[in-house]
Amino acid sequence: MSRAGPLDLNDLIPTSMFPFRGVKYHLAECLPPESTSSLTHILNTNGATCAESLQDATHVITNSNCFEGYKEVSDSTAVVTEKMGGTIHSPLTSTYSPDPSMLFSGVVGCATELRDADMQIISAGITALGGQWRSALSKDVTHLFAISSSGDKYRNATTAQEQTKIKIVLPHWFDDSVRLGLNNLETEPYEWPDPPMLEAMSKASSGPAKKSRKLSPERQALLKTALWDPEKEIPTRFDDRDIFGGRRVLLGLSLELGHRRGAVEAGIERTGGIVVDLEESDTVQEIDKINECDKIDECDIFVTRYRSGKAYYKAVRAGKTIGSLAWLFHVQSVGVLKRPLDQLLHYPIPRHPPDGFSDIEITVSNYTGENREYLKKIIETMGAKFTPSMSKRNKALIAAHNDGQKAQQAVAWYIPVVNHLWLEDCFIKWHFIEPSSQAKYTDLNVVSDFSVYLGNRGVGSQIEDLEEIIRQEAEEEESERQAKALSATQHSVRDVTEVARELVEADGWDEDDAAMDVDERRPGSSSANRKAPSLTSLHLTSQPEISEILVPKPFRVLPDEAAGRLKQALASPWLRRR
Repeated sequence: MSRAGPLDLNDLIPTSMFPFRGVKYHLAECLPPESTSSLTHILNTNGATCAESLQDATHVITNSNCFEGYKEVSDSTAVVTEKMGGTIHSPLTSTYSPDPSMLFSGVVGCATELRDADMQIISAGITALGGQWRSALSKDVTHLFAISSSGDKYRNATTAQEQTKIKIVLPHWFDDSVRLGLNNLETEPYEWPDPPMLEAMSKASSGPAKKSRKLSPERQALLKTALWDPEKEIPTRFDDRDIFGGRRVLLGLSLELGHRRGAVEAGIERTGGIVVDLEESDTVQEIDKINECDKIDECDIFVTRYRSGKAYYKAVRAGKTIGSLAWLFHVQSVGVLKRPLDQLLHYPIPRHPPDGFSDIEITVSNYTGENREYLKKIIETMGAKFTPSMSKRNKALIAAHNDGQKAQQAVAWYIPVVNHLWLEDCFIKWHFIEPSSQAKYTDLNVVSDFSVYLGNRGVGSQIEDLEEIIRQEAEEEESERQAKALSATQHSVRDVTEVARELVEADGWDEDDAAMDVDERRPGSSSANRKAPSLTSLHLTSQPEISEILVPKPFRVLPDEAAGRLKQALASPWLRRR
């Protein structure tokens, strides 16, 4: 499928009475209700029609590249953000993308008075990463790169800035966007006529002036729902509104909801969902897992804790929406069916902690309130220990900027000081990354406050890549097979030992006789000169054909029940005489 990106529909200049004639659009469910209403009105009044199904659409309009059903979209379908605009019929739509890796999606760049070498690098980078480039200052230019406040292009852009909303920025904005891999890097510190970044560089300070920021309501909802503690009560103060649209929701066994299940199910039903019944037994876990796997066919959404198990792999292959409990609460909190893959804690995690995290300590600095708690949650989710204070045992200090006593002390103790991008990359890749391996982790001078960008990244659609899923499932099945074989071996040895001991005692021998292994007749014994069979003469083998010779002669004539038990135990393919 082709991916298109942001150009504002409201700025559309009609080239005909119906510029969107022939467009069949599908609005992704992850769009906010206000955007859906506005887009529907604009599209319909300009000649577009709503597609009957996702497969029938010529254009999918979304704010996420992992929208519901994204795997089913054909290559001929254009996927555009909610700000598409007059290029909807242009071949250039293929250069846009809602994919977060396309850092300059929607950016139309132009330069003034830059060196040719610099301009070639910037223009090539922007076009390669989802944007467009103009040699002339046309009306659709969104970013003008300028090294000084002079030149005709600069003056013309400044004159029309109130109408065009063009950003006039230092080339450093491009450099830092690429270096950090951020597709939403703020332009304010780089904007003319007085770029704070330029002033900071001239003073050789640590970066632009720091300033505290109030969290947006959406950001607050994201952090609060991500921080839910399973030991606390289920959040239930959600408005009664149709969020799930009749979608069927299966709550997985790994959630271990217990008595809280009823509250979670009530919240789903109150917000328009249908709960798929899943009965849990108290003892037979294997039967529960089979039932859970079968129920995947009956659901649209699978909520689970771990990225493993037959039910999970089946849900991925079937294209189901898969999310964590934190995602479920977030959707109910904001009233929008957002995509689980777009946030780190909204998608199930692997069952086992990543290598290198289980025995390390990490602390943070200059992240406060819910931002700090969010980082703590990610650290502990990966199996590491969060420490409020810093000691020489800490493996890393995660800092929003390098001001403060903690950061200075970390340098003195040779503790790496990194931004949260390091922790997010470790989470996405699910293994420990050396903090010094990339400059983007340790360079805290680029932006004034890294906490602004916390919570903006997801695990990405590559998590559900079919080839990778097949590989992981095969590895998991092999591990389970080996674990069952080991368990069966242990049970077989224990069973045979118990049966043999029981039979020894039934034939007139007790544990002392067996342990002594002597020929002398015990006082009061009815049989003399009989040697007790050793209970340590059996162990593992892969030769079932020798089971007959394992039956000691005194045990050849046994009660039916005992004989049956011994025969069953000796039928194990793992037993032989030492």
